[in-house]
Amino acid sequence: MNTDKKTVFHIFLATEETIRPKVIIKQWGASDVFYTLDEAVAAGVKALGERLAELQEFFGEHWSKDDIAEDLGYQFTIYEYDPGVVRRDDGWWEEYVQWDFNHKGLLRERTENKAIHEGENTEYHSTVRFPGDEADDAGCKFSVGDFVTVADDENELIYVVSHAPGKRENWPRRFLIASSIPNAGQPDGGENFYTLDGFDSGGLFIHAHPHESKIRRYEDEIPKNHPLQVLRKHYIGEATISDELFDDIFCRHIMFDNDDSLRSWRNIPELINMLK
Repeated sequence: MNTDKKTVFHIFLATEETIRPKVIIKQWGASDVFYTLDEAVAAGVKALGERLAELQEFFGEHWSKDDIAEDLGYQFTIYEYDPGVVRRDDGWWEEYVQWDFNHKGLLRERTENKAIHEGENTEYHSTVRFPGDEADDAGCKFSVGDFVTVADDENELIYVVSHAPGKRENWPRRFLIASSIPNAGQPDGGENFYTLDGFDSGGLFIHAHPHESKIRRYEDEIPKNHPLQVLRKHYIGEATISDELFDDIFCRHIMFDNDDSLRSWRNIPELINMLK
């Protein structure tokens, strides 16, 4: 995208209409334009914070701003574009960036949008790309078999990396929104997104696909008898789980006790015998 002084940052803020006891809170919105992203984010945090503070009167004193934001639908979006860029028939620019933040100003997603012309045909691409994705080591900060966590994960789960994107030239395109080119298709995958596998608190298999910026290396030691070690050995090739067995794991047909103190109720005769 353009980085000269012609680039502007157009901010849109909104909260959805909601119904509370004895009151209907109408939709609220605001917008403004800035020359830098930092100014736009700061203004958005301030304005949206003030709006959430106003809503505490209707939600009740026991509701924090975080609680209200979680319960209430809201938009905190910044569009980055050069006003001189050609506009499409639908009014949008042929090239722009969409930044989506939470109410605290933390980046949730950044999407680059671009029209690509090939003769009389046009493709509209939308690519999820975060700051830092242009770095030489982007996609290589974690490797298959690494134990990691995910930022802002309320359950604080530990995962093992089962797929890493690798160097940027190997990344697939994120999305293809629309195309006038026949059979253009929609490529799978994402840019600089990893696949993480693990187990939930009940010992059942789960996986996630976070962006590299959301991943943190797990610094503590994982016990050698922990089921995450089973996944790690399978992914790095030290051992092999059969396809049939892995299907059962993936489909959550097998429970893994993540702690020596946990037992499956089916292994307790006193309980299982009650069904006989």
